[in-house]
Amino acid sequence: EIFTRKPIQFFQYVLVGIALILFYSLLLSLSEQIGFAWAYLVSSAVTILITTVYFHSLIKQKSATFILAGIMLILYAFLYIILQVEDFALLIGSIFLFVILGVIMFVSNKIKERKQVADE
Repeated sequence: EIFTRKPIQFFQYVLVGIALILFYSLLLSLSEQIGFAWAYLVSSAVTILITTVYFHSLIKQKSATFILAGIMLILYAFLYIILQVEDFALLIGSIFLFVILGVIMFVSNKIKERKQVADE
């Protein structure tokens, strides 16, 4: 919403949140049938697909949609890797959270600078 300058309603956030929650339900039910790796692949692909298609229908910007899809792909891939390396999961997760925090701090600083320039 900040980057695209398109308003997104609360209900639309709720729908995306429900899709993210249903990922786990789909993962659990599929993993009982086809194994965890394939279930994770299918569940994450479906979640990314419906979320990005819905996002694109809201904002109608291909570049922002591809960025969202890429971010979701990276996050789901990283979560899968963490689940596979059980012995180092806490260490890898902690390092990744610090990296994410740094990125968010950097991006939020740019947002503040853009807002100040726009106000002037």
